[in-house]
Amino acid sequence: MSFKYDVREMQEKDLDKVTALEAACFSMPWKYQDFKDILTNPDRIYLVAASKDADGDEILGGCMLTNIAGEGDISNVAVYEKYRNNSIATQLLTKLLELGTEQYGISSFTLEVRS
Repeated sequence: MSFKYDVREMQEKDLDKVTALEAACFSMPWKYQDFKDILTNPDRIYLVAASKDADGDEILGGCMLTNIAGEGDISNVAVYEKYRNNSIATQLLTKLLELGTEQYGISSFTLEVRS
């Protein structure tokens, strides 16, 4: 599968699509308001992998970093099943680590996982 996408910070226009991604990937998904709250939380970054489609941006995947007292907690790593095995999560996590180091000075990260 060959397609182009950008990794960028989540924007308000992405909230419905990010909420749908979360619901598709997890049995106990975060809700719309949870993601909306990220937009105003200075200790959180949520990145999306977005490609252009007829309706604007299609969200392929996403992940979040929370700065907790100088340590990085990575969570909500999600990629739609049809886009998996295309290094999307790798690109998201690489960018998230870069931003955590640049914006918060974080050098220690943990990854929270759920089935």
